[in-house]
Amino acid sequence: MSVSTGDVLIIKVAGTQIGGLLSNSFNVAADMIEITTKDSGGAKEYTPGEYGWGMSAESLFDNADSEGFSEAVGYVTGGTSLDLYWGDTTAAAAYWAGSGYASSVEISGPKNEAASYSLDIQGTGTISEGAATA
Repeated sequence: MSVSTGDVLIIKVAGTQIGGLLSNSFNVAADMIEITTKDSGGAKEYTPGEYGWGMSAESLFDNADSEGFSEAVGYVTGGTSLDLYWGDTTAAAAYWAGSGYASSVEISGPKNEAASYSLDIQGTGTISEGAATA
């Protein structure tokens, strides 16, 4: 069994990796539609409905990053559609790609610690899986 560490998982926006990544996540969730009837024997029953997905990142604040805090603020305020990639860049490793919108960005500057920011992205439409070429 080959287990990946979180170090190899990245987010790219339009082909450029988000700089200074500390952590990132990818989520997919389906609506569950209740279909309980009188014949359900006292237990609730469900069927899956539509699904949605999103990504989030926490990164160090560095004004020199080409895909950093300033760009994230611009994506939120501009309602910019983003081409997204989440996953590993190792050859043949899985990744997921789709389009989405930056829904929020927050920066934190604690005393005697590195400044960082977090970014939430709401996916829109379908998400597809592929294999990295390198």
